[in-house]
Amino acid sequence: MTRCPSHEQTAPPPVRPFRHDDDGRTVTTTAEILQRYAHHIASAVREVPARDLDTFINQTDRAAALLGTAGITGHEDIESARDYLCDARNSSSESESAALLTRADALLRFAWEMAEEYRAAVA
Repeated sequence: MTRCPSHEQTAPPPVRPFRHDDDGRTVTTTAEILQRYAHHIASAVREVPARDLDTFINQTDRAAALLGTAGITGHEDIESARDYLCDARNSSSESESAALLTRADALLRFAWEMAEEYRAAVA
């Protein structure tokens, strides 16, 4: 049985330092994406947070649909992030994958806020 995440209001994620590659570009990993956003996306779909990219992609797909149906502003960003995550997963180039993960990271930045708004709307 899937345990639903708490419906208590959660604070925004803490400010985090960004890592940079040798050319000064921001670098994001799959593990960082999951650490930053899995809880928030999972709370929208009422599931446990994803621990792998495939599960997270599935949850972002469902979360985007739920947020859109509820009229939550920004759900398109979740959809776009999902697309970048899919492309990153399927990329054969490490640098391309890193760039796509960084784009997804930027789009998911307000996932916590959208999840809070969604929980308030359906409560």
